[in-house]
Amino acid sequence: MPYEDERLPSAEKLMDHATETAGTWMWRAIREINEKFGDGYAKSHPELIVGFMQTAGIDEVAMHLRGIGKSCSALKARWTFLTNDFQKESNNRGRACTRDCVID
Repeated sequence: MPYEDERLPSAEKLMDHATETAGTWMWRAIREINEKFGDGYAKSHPELIVGFMQTAGIDEVAMHLRGIGKSCSALKARWTFLTNDFQKESNNRGRACTRDCVID
């Protein structure tokens, strides 16, 4: 059975969120383009809306990649701590043992 983390949203919820996000970006693009260049400009220049949405999407990907990078750094730090701790424990057991000791 595949691992499912209950902290992660379902695929359906992610799909709904993506639709809402794209819609928000589109309306924001239209509003900002029209504010900059005049009413109706966005309708006459849909390539500006596309560019705005692509940029917003790339920015969101970058944000998620940053989060993944931070998580990887935290995992690396934890792994280093655990392996160092394990190494110290192994070294301590080795010094305390005589020829006849058994290490579990």
